[in-house]
Amino acid sequence: MTESRDEDMAQLREIELQIIERFEHIADAFGIRGLKARLLSILITAAGEPRSLTELTELSQFSKAQVSRSMKELLLETPMIKMVKRPQDRERYYVIHYDIMDFISGFIAKTIYEEASPTIKITEEAIAQLKRLIKSTKNKTTRAEAERLLHKIMDINQQYRKYYWVSTQLLPYLNELSQKWDREHSTEE
Repeated sequence: MTESRDEDMAQLREIELQIIERFEHIADAFGIRGLKARLLSILITAAGEPRSLTELTELSQFSKAQVSRSMKELLLETPMIKMVKRPQDRERYYVIHYDIMDFISGFIAKTIYEEASPTIKITEEAIAQLKRLIKSTKNKTTRAEAERLLHKIMDINQQYRKYYWVSTQLLPYLNELSQKWDREHSTEE
C-alpha cells in the first residue's frame, strides 16, 4: 500500500513539474526569466493556495536566500502576488491571484508605461534636436547624415506611437471580452 502511495505521489509530483515548466515557458515569453519565472510558475500551479518560502525553495531547487531575494523582487514587480502570514507561524507564505487575462493586461500596461511612453518621449526629443541640427548646419555631409538618422528615428517613434495607441485601445476591450467569457462560461452550482 505504501509503495503504491509513493508511486502515486511521484507521478503527481511529475505532473506538477510538467505544468510548472509549461508556465515557466509562458513567463519567459513575457520577459520573466530564470528563478523568477520558476517561482511565478510554482505559485500559478498552487491555484491560489499559499506556498511557504520553504516550499518554494524545495520546488525551485534554488537556495533559500536566492528564493527570498527573487520573491521580494516579484512582490514589487507583480501586483498579483501577495505575501501572507499564518497565525502562530513565522514562515512567510506567498499566493498569487492568477487570471491569464489579468496577466496579459498587466503585461501590456507595464510595457506601455515602462517601454513605449519613455521611448516615444526620447525619440521625440531626438527628432527635435535633429531638426534643429539640420536647420543650423552648413556642412552637407552632416546634414545628410542627420536627415538619414532623422528618418530612422521618426520611423521608430511612429512604431512606438502605434503600439501605444493600439495597446491603450485594446486593454479595455480585452477586459470586456474577459468579463463576457466569465459570464457566459461561469459554472452554476
